[in-house]
Amino acid sequence: MKVMNTSASEKKKSLTIVDVAQMLGVSKSTVSAAFTGNGTIAPERREAVRKAAIELGYRPNANAQRLVHQLQDNTVALVTSYLDLDVRTQKLQLLQRMLSDRGYNASIHALGNVLSAPDAEPEVVIRNLRRLRPLGIVCNQWELNEVAREELKRFCEEGGHLVYYDVPLDLDCDQVIFDREENTYVAMRHLLEMGHREIGFSLPPDDEWRIKGVRRAFAEFGVPVRQEWLNAPRLGRYEDAGGYLADYFCSLPNRPTAMGVIHDNVAIGFIARLQRRGLRVPEDVSVISHHDTPAALWGSNVQLTSATQPIETIAEKVADMLLERIEGKCSGTPRKMLVQGKLVVRESTAPPPEV
Repeated sequence: MKVMNTSASEKKKSLTIVDVAQMLGVSKSTVSAAFTGNGTIAPERREAVRKAAIELGYRPNANAQRLVHQLQDNTVALVTSYLDLDVRTQKLQLLQRMLSDRGYNASIHALGNVLSAPDAEPEVVIRNLRRLRPLGIVCNQWELNEVAREELKRFCEEGGHLVYYDVPLDLDCDQVIFDREENTYVAMRHLLEMGHREIGFSLPPDDEWRIKGVRRAFAEFGVPVRQEWLNAPRLGRYEDAGGYLADYFCSLPNRPTAMGVIHDNVAIGFIARLQRRGLRVPEDVSVISHHDTPAALWGSNVQLTSATQPIETIAEKVADMLLERIEGKCSGTPRKMLVQGKLVVRESTAPPPEV
C-alpha cells in the first residue's frame, strides 16, 4: 500500500476520510470499512488500511461511528453474577473508576446470585442490555446458557465490543482469564512443602480449575486425594460459610492438618469458629486462604497466608482491551490474556503438629 508523505502542517490539521483515502491511494469506502467493520474487504487489508490511517493521524469521527452502529454515546455495561464483599465487587469498582477517568459512563448490572436466585435468567438481562446498545459490555459470569451466549454473540455482530474476564468463555471475544489452577497449585504446594500430607480444601464443586490445581500439587508429592476433604461443603449463606465449614471440620473423625479455603472472608469465619471451639491456628491446623484482600491482614487475630488474586491488574487489562477496541486502536482477532497471582506467607500456616 502506497502512503503519500505529509507535511508537519498537514498532520496537525484534522484529517478527513477523503484526505486519508487520497494519501493511501484507496477509495473512501475502503477507509470507512476499515473502521466500521462493514463492507467485504479482506480482514488483512482492513487491518492494514486502519493502521496506516492511524499512523497518518486520522481518527474516525465518533458521531459517525455511533450512527453506523447505533451505539449509545460513552456507555459501557459491566455485567456480573452478583455483588459480594470480596474481589468480585472490588474489580467492578476499579473498572468503573478506570472507565470513568477515561470519560465513559459504566453502569453495573448483576445477573443474580445462583444461590439466592436459582430461577434468575441472565439472558433477559443481557438481551435488554443489547437492545440498549452500549458501546461495550464487560462480563463476568461463571455459566451462561445458550440463549445468553447467543445474545452476546449478536451484540458483537451488531458492532458492540465484548470483554469477558476471570473465567474463559467459548466465544470469539477479548478475554482476561485469572489462572485459578495455578493459584490453587501454589497454595497447596506451600502446605506440602511445609510437611502437610492431610490437607482439606473448600471450594465450589463446579470450580474445575481449582480442583486441577489441587490434584496437580498432590500428584507431584505423591499424596493421595481424600475426596471427602477435597470438596468440604460451604453450606448456608455466604456470610455464614466459614462457620458451617468449621462445624464440618470439627465433625470429622480424622481431621486434616491444613485447610485451603476460597475467599478470605470465609477463612476468617472458619478461624473464628475454630477458636471458639478451642482449636488454634496454626498450631492445631494451618489455614491458607485465597484472594489476599485487606481482610487477610486485619480480619482476624491471625494474619492469613493467602494466594493472591491481582484485582488491579485484571481490571487494568480489561479496561485496556475494551478501550482499544472502542477507540479504534485494535481491530484484529480476539485476544486472550492469562493473569496469575502469587503466594503471600503470613501467620496462619506452619508445619503440621507433631503426633
